[in-house]
Amino acid sequence: MVFNPRWLLWLSDEEDEYGNRTKLKPDTPEDIRKEYESLIKEEQKNIKKGRLKKTIF
Repeated sequence: MVFNPRWLLWLSDEEDEYGNRTKLKPDTPEDIRKEYESLIKEEQKNIKKGRLKKTIF
């Protein structure tokens, strides 16, 4: 996954099962949240279809 630098300020300190910070803070602006979540969904769909291997991001 390629990170947009403006997302970095909004990532929460909470980590997923792989130790990655992939969740956004609750007070994240709606435009950033929508953009980030759509990219996450697209990435998950590609992983399921085998087009993208699961990586740590």
